[in-house]
Amino acid sequence: MKRDNLLGRITLPFIAFLMIVSVFLTSELLASGWPQFRGPQGDGISQETNLPDSWDSEKNIQWKIPAPGSGWAAPIIWEDKIYVAGVVEDQPSPLSEEDEEEEEDEEDEDDETPPDTVFRWELHCLDLATGKNIWTKVCHKGKSRISKHRDNTFASETPVTDGKHIYVYFGMRGVYCYDMKGNKVWEKDLGSFEMMNGWGTSSSPVLHGDHLFVQVDNEEKSFLVALNKKDGKEAWRVDRDERSNWGSLFLWKNKKQTEVIASGKKIISYEPTSGKILWELDMKGGRASATPVGDEDHLFVSNEKRRRRGGGNRGGGGGGGLFAVKAGASGNITLKEGETKSDAISWVQPDAAFKAASPIVYQGQIYILDRRGGFLTSFDAKTGKPVIEKKRLGSAFWSSPWAYNGKVFCLDEAGDTHVIKPDKEFNKVATNSIEDRFWATSAMSQGALVLRGVDYLYCIKQ
Repeated sequence: MKRDNLLGRITLPFIAFLMIVSVFLTSELLASGWPQFRGPQGDGISQETNLPDSWDSEKNIQWKIPAPGSGWAAPIIWEDKIYVAGVVEDQPSPLSEEDEEEEEDEEDEDDETPPDTVFRWELHCLDLATGKNIWTKVCHKGKSRISKHRDNTFASETPVTDGKHIYVYFGMRGVYCYDMKGNKVWEKDLGSFEMMNGWGTSSSPVLHGDHLFVQVDNEEKSFLVALNKKDGKEAWRVDRDERSNWGSLFLWKNKKQTEVIASGKKIISYEPTSGKILWELDMKGGRASATPVGDEDHLFVSNEKRRRRGGGNRGGGGGGGLFAVKAGASGNITLKEGETKSDAISWVQPDAAFKAASPIVYQGQIYILDRRGGFLTSFDAKTGKPVIEKKRLGSAFWSSPWAYNGKVFCLDEAGDTHVIKPDKEFNKVATNSIEDRFWATSAMSQGALVLRGVDYLYCIKQ
């Protein structure tokens, strides 16, 4: 009897403690929201089950507001607030209408001269429930140091937050840190460097531990830098033998360790606290315009094939492909001529590559969207064998796909979201359409899906 009472006195408080911890961890998980490009793990997957899977220009639209400036930066969400980066023309360029029409006709030419325009680089905080503006901060006002491609923006990098501060990187303009109330904590100028053909920048930063990591690949002096997130001071910097790239960093948390992955003509893994190279893979390809994705076992990496004619700084054709790198890789893991696997690489698909929209790994398949043709392909994540062989969905894909509740969502630039149910063959179950142009990647939290179009920012709920 005494023993039973003793067990009761021990067990009941212990159970109560576990319940409190469970509630705390659950609330912390929900509070984390969608804190960076492609969500908590950087893989585009949400664990929520109450997110919408059907909508159009009116159905399930909780609210829509005019887009907060120009920008392909994805929105991020923390608790009940959305944070969005954008750029606004403060003083338009003195070009005449005739000059502007002439520029639009010269689609095949790249102007590498920075525009003679005064811009405001802004960070916006919005209420998730209503879309109302809570605060807007002007990070910088002035002229751009660099030019951009006609389809790029001066705010294409997605902010990142740890719940205490928001970090926003505006390419060659600088890095800015704000607290959650909009007070500036610090800013850091990383310099300005020429980009290939004057196309501008788009590599989003990531956070890990005490560091903010920023990839600055360009035509002059490429590097990866780790900044102390409290004050912006450099913890370490490593030079990169790379030229212009546009893919974002990926923080790969695998079953062996955590690695900072940077894409380019080589895929390089860095140790987060020191910048030491853990492994590198030369895929013999060209630039990297999308971001890798991984799970606890494999990292799926790619870059584009080198251009055959000219190709800027890339030279002749060849290279590229899709590689599945095993967790625990080390050293130089570049495959020899004719090899398709090794101790460090499970498989290779030489003709597959992701070019703008980053891939997603979901329920055993890796899905890849085509930048130009509007095609979807998928491969078995363990074996690399094709599952879906090049099915046309819609127009071009620039926004990266996302997944939840047993479905994969693919948003094309024309505003059609193609809903795919993972299967052994192609299984499209719906198309959700909104009349807008979409290049930014989505965000989702607390039952809300947030889409950024050219004209409007949308909140969609069931």
